[in-house]
Amino acid sequence: MLRVARGAAAAVGLLGVLAMASCGQGPIDAPAPSSSAPPPTTVAPAPPAPVVVVKIDNVAAARPQSGVQDASLVIVEPVEGGLTRLMAVLEAPFPEVLGPVRSARITDLDLLRQFGEPTFAYSGAAREVLERFNEAPLINATESSAAGAFFRDPGRAAPHNLYVRAGDLPRPAVGPARPLVETGDLPGGGEPAAAEDVVYERAAYQLNWSDSGEAWSITLDGQPFSTLDGGEIAVENIAIARVPVRDGLLGSPEAGTTGSGEATILRDGQRFDGRWMRPSATDPFRFASATGQDLPLAEGTTWIFLVPDA
Repeated sequence: MLRVARGAAAAVGLLGVLAMASCGQGPIDAPAPSSSAPPPTTVAPAPPAPVVVVKIDNVAAARPQSGVQDASLVIVEPVEGGLTRLMAVLEAPFPEVLGPVRSARITDLDLLRQFGEPTFAYSGAAREVLERFNEAPLINATESSAAGAFFRDPGRAAPHNLYVRAGDLPRPAVGPARPLVETGDLPGGGEPAAAEDVVYERAAYQLNWSDSGEAWSITLDGQPFSTLDGGEIAVENIAIARVPVRDGLLGSPEAGTTGSGEATILRDGQRFDGRWMRPSATDPFRFASATGQDLPLAEGTTWIFLVPDA
């Protein structure tokens, strides 16, 4: 058997390569070494967490309320007699107690659709309204369906004395398809603003900007809006959406909250005039300037005032 020394074999190999090169053939490229690092992966953002929504009383006898300061989003709705009620939208961790809790209205149905399949805590409603809510994609939480979560404060007169312990409510499994509001950098085109009034027939709000706190304080009927467990309310964003309001079931005001309409946005001490947009009931509110430029909101708490447009 012919044995080739290691050095001689290397020389033979080199001669072969040179011979191929002299014939116009280059050496065969060796395969590139494989990388041991895994390929980069794109991490999808986590979907918004499920929310709990509570209908809050807002007449003088119900103030100061509890738990409202922890809401990520508050929607102020017109109700009978020119008054308002609050829809408080909360993400975990929830405050211990919320209230006073009041009854639902048809306006709530379209608003709730944007939150996936939320838990909705309310004190009840007229029979015709309840039938609609029992068919809606949500968890109805009332004194009868979630009795252990509700209690009455003996120090307050009914019906302004019903409260709910959020931790005892049934938890929703499905959250919103998108964040509650669109956030982003401050756009151009705003005007400096220190104060703004929002007036209903029998409820007058004044909004005041605090440079030191970088937030808007809220005054209702001449008194600072405050809660028993959180003090005076201060929020980063205010949206005033002018919406059509008609007499709905049993004569209750029903606000139209899909489509579009005029709006005023307050954030970072500036005022922007433009429009609100909500193509369908499953969409959150979005806002745009008069020229069509998106008006995202700041990170933090948002209050949306639904104001009759006529």
